Amino acid sequence: MNIKMIVTDMDGTLLNSRDECSAATCAALIKAQEKGMRLVLASGRSYTKMLKYADMLHMREFGGYLIEVNGMALMDLKTSKRTVYQQLNQQDCQRLFDALAPYVVEQIYMIDDGMYHYLPQPIYEKKAAYRKQHGYPDDYPLTASILGYLYDNREGYPRLMTMQTPKDIKLPINKLCVYEEPNKLKPIADDIKATFQQDYWAGLVHNNWLEITPLGVSKAVRLKQLADQLHIKSDEILCFGDGENDIEMLQSVTYGIAMGNALDNVKQAAFDVTLSNDEDGIWAALKQYEII
Repeated sequence: MNIKMIVTDMDGTLLNSRDECSAATCAALIKAQEKGMRLVLASGRSYTKMLKYADMLHMREFGGYLIEVNGMALMDLKTSKRTVYQQLNQQDCQRLFDALAPYVVEQIYMIDDGMYHYLPQPIYEKKAAYRKQHGYPDDYPLTASILGYLYDNREGYPRLMTMQTPKDIKLPINKLCVYEEPNKLKPIADDIKATFQQDYWAGLVHNNWLEITPLGVSKAVRLKQLADQLHIKSDEILCFGDGENDIEMLQSVTYGIAMGNALDNVKQAAFDVTLSNDEDGIWAALKQYEII
């Protein structure tokens, strides 16, 4: 195994369930870069929520890259050059909003440094009561995330705007996120995939979190572009992931590794399965394959 590039998803992969990159994983990835390997973070997040971890990993120093929002943008950390490829316009948002309306679900329309947040009235009332019952401050955001029913994303995503319809959206949208309980979200995801398979990519990145992006935007597409640019072959790349937005990327290289906590269809698509994100799965794989 002659690895020249390591690519890792963030939520559920690089980061544990406390949204942290463990000391062991950070040290392992820094050591790999010291040995000459390129490090790429490939995430559903935008750069505003990735740079903190890139700096922990010394990626500017070593010439790393960010594949943002499932391939919507690419950033060269050494030069700070960022290229945006394709986003959702207001017409896209209206189509998707209308399709999701019958399901009465929380919808989050992401921009680089924030989000437009839609809560149907029944969900708003439940969340407001939950916030009060659990002693959160009155200004604590009602937004969900992969990490929980209520989650404060203001560090990295400071612009939080409520919306009633897509007419309230004034900026290009990077992706649409839908939060719902896992047993309810899976059939919704299946319906959206079937309805819009010719127009959008939709997939579960966690069992409670659905993401929708323009068709043709993917981590795999952006990774191939970057690898070609750097003259790195697919059998010289080691990839890590856990969600459906990682499947194509894991399959695009020889060594695609699923996390122990990955969705079952991600594990089935992978070359191998490592330990979970709470068990330092990246560190374990780098040791197993003698990368470090």
